[in-house]
Amino acid sequence: MILIAPPLHYFDAETMPQPGCPCLVVHGDKDEVVSCEDTMARLGQFRDKPEVSVMKDAGHFFHGRLTELRVIVDSFLNA
Repeated sequence: MILIAPPLHYFDAETMPQPGCPCLVVHGDKDEVVSCEDTMARLGQFRDKPEVSVMKDAGHFFHGRLTELRVIVDSFLNA
């Protein structure tokens, strides 16, 4: 499973879906829509910790950074 800037703030700890498979979360640290800090805190509630990649200076839509995003996703898929 690959989650890109997931809006986990919509779930509380009891209802947050738990992936039962390898999982990658990619988030920009300058996300103006979904708080990166909130996402990182909520990921701490996952039973199985996902692989996490925080892209420095990337916003929610990864403007100008889609090639870099693709490299991260491709690396996860090919591992």
